[in-house]
Amino acid sequence: MSLYEKFREHAEEKKLFRPGDHILVAVSGGVDSVVLLHLLLRLRDSLQLSLTAAHLNHKLRGLEADADQAFVVSLAREWGVPVVVEQKDVRMFARTERLSEEEAARLVRYDFLFRAKEQVGANWVATAHQADDQVETVIDHFIRGSGLLGLSGMCEKAGELIRPLLFASRAEIEEYAKTNGLTFRTDRTNLDVGYRRNRIRLELIPYIRRYFNPGFKQVVLRTAKIIAETEAFLADTARAAFGEVVREEKKDRVVFACNAFTSQIEAIQKYLVILAFEKLGGHRWQLRFETLERVIALAEKGQSGAVVELGGGIKATRSRDELAIHKIREVSFQYHLYIGQPVVIPELGLMISAEYATLDDYRREMGRSRNVEFVDADKVTGQLLVRNARRGDRFYPLGGEGSKTLSDFFIDEHVPVYERWRTPVVVDQKGIVWVCGYRLDDRYKVDDQTKRVIRIQLSEVVSEEE
Repeated sequence: MSLYEKFREHAEEKKLFRPGDHILVAVSGGVDSVVLLHLLLRLRDSLQLSLTAAHLNHKLRGLEADADQAFVVSLAREWGVPVVVEQKDVRMFARTERLSEEEAARLVRYDFLFRAKEQVGANWVATAHQADDQVETVIDHFIRGSGLLGLSGMCEKAGELIRPLLFASRAEIEEYAKTNGLTFRTDRTNLDVGYRRNRIRLELIPYIRRYFNPGFKQVVLRTAKIIAETEAFLADTARAAFGEVVREEKKDRVVFACNAFTSQIEAIQKYLVILAFEKLGGHRWQLRFETLERVIALAEKGQSGAVVELGGGIKATRSRDELAIHKIREVSFQYHLYIGQPVVIPELGLMISAEYATLDDYRREMGRSRNVEFVDADKVTGQLLVRNARRGDRFYPLGGEGSKTLSDFFIDEHVPVYERWRTPVVVDQKGIVWVCGYRLDDRYKVDDQTKRVIRIQLSEVVSEEE
């Protein structure tokens, strides 16, 4: 059976893409990516596929990298495929982020590919990883001390990422290129044993095959397949348990009840974190085994306020009996609040309004909703504003004795750590009038002397999509 026939059957069996899909194809210019693009082109008409090539110039090899870029652009033009190109100084990025060049290149590459996918409106990002890459990946993960997720290697389909050539060996791909007269670029850094991945491919694997097991590659692939099946079972189990342990799920956060979360076996806890991370737009390749271990420890014995950075702008925060996986969204805002003119707070997806009301309105509605508050209008000084709560804020909680810092108030009221300094507050010239959704300042309460009342309401902004 030819490589093309295997490719077509494999894609169909694994349901990698559907007729009519738009696929963004990562094309470095090397033999693997050129063959992948060629194979997809042969399927394009029969499956009505839309294809876009994507090339990232890592700026690591000077003129050679520029030549790679020119080759890909020329090849895409010759084959009638649109192409998206970007340049990134990976060496500088690696120094800034204190990463190895290999790790930096991987992070930058995937960031580019998924941004390009959104830019062109593709359904999938396709990379040209093949079976020999899989062997090297599993060995690398084993040496690094990876868990099951790493030892299962790369999968054909992970979220919006597909690897249609994962079944094919490097030898099969090179033979296909030769048979079909395909030209491609050769990256000389692939022979540089100063790179960890190259040492595995050029030194370690040949050594093991020569002195221990000539069929070592097949052993690794078979083992990875067994582990991947186990990993899939655990992932399915975690999805089934998700509803039992989640306390809140919104666009920017997933909040677990710590007791329910830690009652799961540790392996499922890790998969729950991965699931939450992916729901917020993260990709599992951004999560390291050590990071997952730290999140588990955070859930089991972390102090309230403790944080673990997960990557991709997402972090895990312990807040009393909750574990929140949430996007990092430190906000600072301030808006004028005029009577009869509702204010949208886009940073939070909330709206706040103020309007005059009657004392009858106050008697009828007071206490029914934490998101509605009534204020004595004559006690307000100057212009009302709505802004985020800030460290150092102090107010006089209704029913309390004297003033209290917002920090202490939030602790007493069990306000989640990740919500405290995002909480909107209504203020006037004297200070806080209302900590929205929590407590009125005692100085502004409606009493027997009140003649005019202001009704303030906080509500969510519902988008058209919802």
